[in-house]
Amino acid sequence: RAKGRRFLYTVVAFAVFNLVAWIAYHHYFGPASRRILRVERFSPGDRAVVAPRPVLEWKFNLDVVTDADSAPPALIQPAIDGEWRWRGKRDLVFQPRQDLPRATRFTVTIPAERLHTPEGFSLPGPCVAGITTEPRRVATVRQGGIEQDNRYILEIEFNDSVIPADVA
Repeated sequence: RAKGRRFLYTVVAFAVFNLVAWIAYHHYFGPASRRILRVERFSPGDRAVVAPRPVLEWKFNLDVVTDADSAPPALIQPAIDGEWRWRGKRDLVFQPRQDLPRATRFTVTIPAERLHTPEGFSLPGPCVAGITTEPRRVATVRQGGIEQDNRYILEIEFNDSVIPADVA
């Protein structure tokens, strides 16, 4: 009789363990978790240093639809004039119309309520990324001459326009 109970307890414990494992698996890896909209890739990458006119691209894991209103799908601070377009149903692209100012940090935010799947799934929260344009830097330095009191004259070239009075 003791062997029968031990066997019964073992079978019940094994069944409960399997049930808990199945529920956990279904919760974390089931169909609902795959239906949550998320950004799979942001290019050029969060905290990237970018060229003067970068192309920003977001790739989503599911097809995306936007609301019919005229609001852009994302917000950029400080504001940048540019073109938003969809490449297919999963790739959002932003192209600035002019060069961005140097040494400036930009924050790009996709509010969760602006994008959703055809089934109605939206981002779990806002998607925030930052980019920075490259800073002003010295490109070349060369000797331009020597003054009469043996002081050197240096010619300094920067990677961007500068006001001479600001450098002196």
